[in-house]
Amino acid sequence: MILVVSDLHLGKVSSSDEQSLSEFRNCIGSLKTEISKIVFLGDTFDAFIEYPGHIPEPVTLWTKMALELQNDGLEIVYFSGNHDRWHLEHIPRALNIPVLRSPRQISRGKHRIWMEHGDCVANHSPVVRFLRYVSDRAWAYRLYRTFLPFGAGHWLSAAVSRRFSNYSPEPSTVAALKSHARKLILENKSDLVIMGHCHTSSLQRFDRLDSKPNQSNTPGHGESNSNDTGSGIYANTGDWYEARTFVTISDRVRLLRWSENRVELIAEEIL
Repeated sequence: MILVVSDLHLGKVSSSDEQSLSEFRNCIGSLKTEISKIVFLGDTFDAFIEYPGHIPEPVTLWTKMALELQNDGLEIVYFSGNHDRWHLEHIPRALNIPVLRSPRQISRGKHRIWMEHGDCVANHSPVVRFLRYVSDRAWAYRLYRTFLPFGAGHWLSAAVSRRFSNYSPEPSTVAALKSHARKLILENKSDLVIMGHCHTSSLQRFDRLDSKPNQSNTPGHGESNSNDTGSGIYANTGDWYEARTFVTISDRVRLLRWSENRVELIAEEIL
């Protein structure tokens, strides 16, 4: 089974990071016999800008946990998001895994699974698109690190994140991600599309035959479609930061929540 989680935003409220990771570790422990792979689908950190030789405490805490999970035999996959794009070598060196920056499609049996954080899909203003373009350039990262030392650089990135980031769901972003997933499914480019970013968990099946969505509002929805090859599924992990929601993939796609020290089923679809 694959577990997909996003938007932990470690470092946003530093005093809560250990609790957040402790709960995540307990969640993994409750599913340990079933899980083979864990995918961190972006925004694991709230404002991680990597400086050579300087690793912020939230990154150290997460790395320690990730190494423990690897030692337990679990495969770790890591995507960067819009809050933690400026990586260097820490994660590849510590965990011997790449930092994935673009969408990836994997196969699981006969099914194609598309994964991406989702920030590049959202509807951004021209100003935001320009700033993202500039900040994605290697020279911009070098300039930032050159003129702002470690402490000042992290303080500024955290301040900007707190000032300009909206962690409440934005309807336009939720709709843009859903539309992107629907397009991938209806064009038969994937059977399951998973994203995060919008802090709104969802599980929805799209029928390629009539292009009409069926919403999963209750556990068990979609079982009548178990032999339906003319449909695909969109799952959004929501966020671990506040909602503690995540997705698992086996013969079913499940949208789950960690609550009161146990896993709760929100909705599921047969893959």
